[in-house]
Amino acid sequence: MLIFSGLAFTDDESFSPNIERANIGELPTPVAQPNSIFTDGLTFDIDGNGQFDALTDGLLLLRGMFGLTGDALISGAIASDAVYKSSDVVAARIARLGLLLDIDGNGQVDALTDGLVVLRYLFGLRGDALIAGVLADDATITTAAGISAKIESRVTPNSSPVAVIALDSKEFVAGNAASFSAKNSTDEEGHTLTYDWSLDRPNYSLAELDTTNSEVVSFRPDAIGNYTLTLTVTDSYLGTASVDKIFTPVLPTPDQLPAYVATMPPVGVIDGDVDAVRFLTQATFGPTVRSVEDLLEKGGEAWFNEQITLPFSSWTELRRTSWIEEIDQIDSNENGQDWLVELFSETAQNSPDQLRHRVTYALSQLFVISRDTDLGHRETVFTDYWDTLGRHAFGNFRDLLESVTFHPTMGHYLGMLGNIKADPENNIRPDENFAREVMQLFTIGLSELNQDGSLKLDANGDIIETYDQETITQYAAALTGWYYDLRGHDVHPSTFFSSSIHTFPIAWGIGIKPMLAYDEIHQKTEKNLLRGYFIPPGGSAKDAVKTVIDSLFNHPNLAPFFSMHLIRQLVTSNPTPGYVARVSAVFNNNGQGVRGDIGATIKAVLFDIEARNPNEAEIPLYGKVKEPLLSITHLNRLFDISLLSPETVSPDNPRGTHKWTRMAGEPSQRALYAESVFNFFRPDFAPVGDIAEMGLVAPELQITTEASIVNDVEMFRWLTTRDIWEWDIKNGSDPDQFTLAWDFSELDKRWENEGYEAVVDYLNLYMTGNNMGPHYKSELLALATDPNYWPAFDGVGPTWSDTFTDKMERHFFLQELLYVIITTPEFRVQK
Repeated sequence: MLIFSGLAFTDDESFSPNIERANIGELPTPVAQPNSIFTDGLTFDIDGNGQFDALTDGLLLLRGMFGLTGDALISGAIASDAVYKSSDVVAARIARLGLLLDIDGNGQVDALTDGLVVLRYLFGLRGDALIAGVLADDATITTAAGISAKIESRVTPNSSPVAVIALDSKEFVAGNAASFSAKNSTDEEGHTLTYDWSLDRPNYSLAELDTTNSEVVSFRPDAIGNYTLTLTVTDSYLGTASVDKIFTPVLPTPDQLPAYVATMPPVGVIDGDVDAVRFLTQATFGPTVRSVEDLLEKGGEAWFNEQITLPFSSWTELRRTSWIEEIDQIDSNENGQDWLVELFSETAQNSPDQLRHRVTYALSQLFVISRDTDLGHRETVFTDYWDTLGRHAFGNFRDLLESVTFHPTMGHYLGMLGNIKADPENNIRPDENFAREVMQLFTIGLSELNQDGSLKLDANGDIIETYDQETITQYAAALTGWYYDLRGHDVHPSTFFSSSIHTFPIAWGIGIKPMLAYDEIHQKTEKNLLRGYFIPPGGSAKDAVKTVIDSLFNHPNLAPFFSMHLIRQLVTSNPTPGYVARVSAVFNNNGQGVRGDIGATIKAVLFDIEARNPNEAEIPLYGKVKEPLLSITHLNRLFDISLLSPETVSPDNPRGTHKWTRMAGEPSQRALYAESVFNFFRPDFAPVGDIAEMGLVAPELQITTEASIVNDVEMFRWLTTRDIWEWDIKNGSDPDQFTLAWDFSELDKRWENEGYEAVVDYLNLYMTGNNMGPHYKSELLALATDPNYWPAFDGVGPTWSDTFTDKMERHFFLQELLYVIITTPEFRVQK
């Protein structure tokens, strides 16, 4: 540290008061840091009038070095045109010169050496007259030329530099680092400039400058708002200039989807009885004689258009307007009953909007929730969830995804309900369950896909993953802040965000209202999502979810992923790449510039050439194994299975039988009862053996086991017919005994008018889609000559009873016949 008359200077020429030592006097303490007051350079123009005068500037310097202050400093030494006239300001201007006043270079500033030589110079003395008798003994600059050169550097007029901030990049984008340059800053005298930067950022921003004193600095804006960048440039005479510039980032533009070619779905064409049966097996819960006739009469195009415009037979409305509401007014939370099986059975068998419910069932196996949760017996939350899928079954996928995301049943099932922001101190972080499954299972899958459903590979031939753990973390943070809609209800804060639905009265209906955003538990950090989608910090939970949905809806994987799901659910487990590509094309652009049109996509699935004419393509193992539940609905619809015994359900007996009971036991599969979010079966399941070795899949075989087949078939083993049931009652049977019955009227009509072979043809068409081979069919026809079944073919009633008819004997045989057929692959596999 070097000493100058009461002021201590560090090597960087800043200053601070030092009262301990003074050579000749004390300079007054500066009123402020010099560069915050003066923009001119460090010259000997003390009074700031632009001139260097011995009788003003020279005297002021000398008096200051002697430690004079106040009037003694400035009296008679201020020019008439002076800019700086206050003694405090003059003292500060002298003080900021610091060691620049050490003219002879001995490290000391002294009035009798440095002060006198400056004064002589300003009086015009040069050569020996300038330096004689005034240099210190320890001076390091001892020649007149050296002394003159040093003084001249401080009596040269100095202009203030000009500070300029330039954005080096073309855009200022949130989430992307931006560089800023001071290279366009100038100094008239060409002095070297130094730089000082500072940044003022908006709320929630964590942006930081990478440096503060370089010509170029950078920072990464995160929040949306004004960033004020300040640059101060200083020349070598300490002339300074500052400039502020405000930058407001824009959101980054996400990766754009390709311009997909407009692709209309094919026109709906049905070619004959067999195609009609095949189509209705794919598009409904099973063909019937009446539905086949209706389809052929209207044609495929008109039938489809009618189906997508039919009023939706809502489960909620069906429950509300039926006898269930009379029996179960307070919801089955209180009585332990569960009406989901019955509601599904009724709509699957009798609803006119078959296609909508069939698609809803397919969607329920994509956006999976399960009745096997701790939601108790509040089946109304599940009926509303089914209705949510149904209302969007022919709408837009984006709207469907949004409604599913906000549904409290999904929120409860996968943890988005009450998902709160991170709290590291308490080891709390956002739940990742829904964030993971909405990508893996609902929209884009694990690996990047081509539009034909095949895997994309990188340059090394490796599969490209669609996301990683960090992506899940980012999505989980974005999905925080949602809970039951409790508006209008007096709820104590302690019950928020962690309480079960059972905490709240049923009458509030919060289980069927979309979840509500609570920003106080939403994590407001920035989130970097897939394909360049960015959520700036400080935003709302509602805006964050919108961006999440946009990022998934506008992902190239969505079209082939969703198309593959629909094809496998409705038509075939192993579609060709061409089939998937054609359906994906309709999803990407339905011909009218709309992406995500589910109705058009369904039409493309059902009326594609591969769905209607599979024989035109070389397709190994075409078709799909029927799910156990769809095998049941096929039989229920075809034979109009119904309850014959009296209904026993009542307020006192809510578990009793009723008219929608159509199964004699518990089926191996029930709608909305998947064991996990991975559905009843994996879409890529391939049983060990030929199917796996061929590289094909058979998803439904994961739950089609010996046990499930026996369980489901046995439910039909003991069904009767109305004629036999009525005969039994007349002959002493209990009329209240639980009884389900086949309706064999169509079989009776064919048997009586055309014979047994017409019955076999009917069963071949409506149960197997004409897939009984010659041997299969001949075996069934041979039963007509089997002695075990002769009573069904002899045309007369039994000798043991006058009232038991030959028709009833045929019905016994038909029950045996159906029992055989429903156990065979020809019925269990949908071609």
